[in-house]
Amino acid sequence: MQRFVKSYLTESIKTLREGYAAIVLSIITDILAGIFLGRFHEILRWMPGLIVLIPGAIALRGNIFGSLGSRLGSGIHLGLIDKFELRNSFVIENVKATLYLTILFSILLGAISSFLCKFVKIECIGIEYFVVISLFGGLISGIIMLVLTFLIAFVSSSKGYDPDNVTTPLITALGDFFTVPSIIVSAILVGNLIKFNPILIEVLWYIVILVFIGNIMYVILREGRNVWRIVCESSAVLVLCSFLGSISGILIEYNLSKFLLLPSLLVMIPAFLEEGGNIGSILASRLSSRLHLGLIEPEFKLDKNLVMELISSFILCFCVFPLVGIMNFISSKLTNLQTLNLIDTILLTTISGVILTIIISLITVLLSFISYRRGYDPDNILIPIVTSTADILGIMILIFTFDFLFL
Repeated sequence: MQRFVKSYLTESIKTLREGYAAIVLSIITDILAGIFLGRFHEILRWMPGLIVLIPGAIALRGNIFGSLGSRLGSGIHLGLIDKFELRNSFVIENVKATLYLTILFSILLGAISSFLCKFVKIECIGIEYFVVISLFGGLISGIIMLVLTFLIAFVSSSKGYDPDNVTTPLITALGDFFTVPSIIVSAILVGNLIKFNPILIEVLWYIVILVFIGNIMYVILREGRNVWRIVCESSAVLVLCSFLGSISGILIEYNLSKFLLLPSLLVMIPAFLEEGGNIGSILASRLSSRLHLGLIEPEFKLDKNLVMELISSFILCFCVFPLVGIMNFISSKLTNLQTLNLIDTILLTTISGVILTIIISLITVLLSFISYRRGYDPDNILIPIVTSTADILGIMILIFTFDFLFL
């Protein structure tokens, strides 16, 4: 028993030390992304419905590159890679699969966002604008994120850190930071193309359709088994997550009036949702590596290793969500946004965060065991589902808690 407690404390401190620094950076970048989005609100007004695309684009970048980071972490633990080499088949396969997924699902996300806007009768731009903006934004941020994901995974490993604790929160944080500006830049570019010659958007629309079909056919007919497996296993999940991400945007659109009561809550949304996803993603990534290594059996019982992972997640929860409240309060004051007082802000983020962590942890354990027992690689499945689910649940929980405490 004494050995277990000592081992638990050592592992928890290690997880907290390695993961917390990355999550603090994540909170900062998420708040900056929220402020950046607020600065360019005129573009959102000029292109109605574009806000529905943004949560899905943020989630998609985190899902694709979070899964890549998780696979790299497992590859490092298993000794398949130790540095970036283009001669290494593991590296090449992951680069190819990630690029295919970025292109295919950026296009699909634009189409889904357009469909949902029309389905719920929200005034919006045409599907060709959604798709072109989503693809351009995806390519800009995706290329940057591909380089950064490999860099973070190998540097963290070389410094003696567990990539499972560091890679995912850093990737999702940087994904948020680069995705919002990329979508805005893409929207500005498309807007300028419309002014120059409206026919160009139609030409780009047809090119995008050809690119979508061409990528699918190439993966099916030419790529090897491992790339095919990553794309196939990830695709089933990313289709669902693209819908969930767009639904998150719809929820924000419908509840915008509540958040406008206190504009600081709009800045809070990216950071709160991201940290809920980060806690679940760290747990998912660690469970995946331990399942591969045989340290945890996919059985629905509380063995000591699983208990250690769950407790570490809740320690992280109580360290992270109060910090979200503090930093949101400070940023709101600095930008002259109306906000709750400091204590109420911390109370809102902490209570909402604890509820979200409980639900997300249960979902993560359940899905990791089920996917592993069915022969699927959890690295391709868990993080996309966890982060997208955290987005929808996070918005609902934050709205519920705000209404319960202050309305």
